[in-house]
Amino acid sequence: MNQYLIDTDYAVHQLVELITAEEVQIAQIQLACEAKKPKLEFLYRRFRDSEWNDDVDEIKLQSYFVNWAKEQQEITDLQEEIKRLELSIDIKKDSINALCGALLQIAKQGISKVHGNLTNCSDGRSVGSEKLKNVIWQGRNQSLHYEEGSFRRPIQDCFANLAATFGNQFSLTLHPQENLAYDVIQILDWKNYSVYISDMQSLLPG
Repeated sequence: MNQYLIDTDYAVHQLVELITAEEVQIAQIQLACEAKKPKLEFLYRRFRDSEWNDDVDEIKLQSYFVNWAKEQQEITDLQEEIKRLELSIDIKKDSINALCGALLQIAKQGISKVHGNLTNCSDGRSVGSEKLKNVIWQGRNQSLHYEEGSFRRPIQDCFANLAATFGNQFSLTLHPQENLAYDVIQILDWKNYSVYISDMQSLLPG
């Protein structure tokens, strides 16, 4: 095995485990969020359909408004909890994209260390109409510069090809200033360490 792969093996294992752990947490938070929405909808519906008329006595009227205030507060509390969970999901997605970007960085740096540049590296397997080495290189560059929202032609071309094959989640037009590292790792199947190491061995001979 190439020395670069040996020396980065621990870091890669840790990243793969962290990515998987973040996926699990995102799924759990999404379930918790979805579980609260039916109750919120029920409260909305009950609040909307509740009625009172001018003939009710003062005691009943006071009771109505007390219940109305309680339901309003319950609705507000649920709305805030759902908003908090949705924010947590967004933050976790940023975290998982950062981890995936780090994995792409290690892979890209291996190409640079061993071959000096992208041209000297073998292509590797096909990823749709793209080659593995280019997906790694341009995926890392997109992840590194996504906040700028402006990409060089090789990144644009690579992601246009990925979008044509795998879907609009790779469209730089539809997802401006978004880190797409997680989507790249998904199509490479690099959450599976054995796939990662097999791919990298095809690019970095021992």
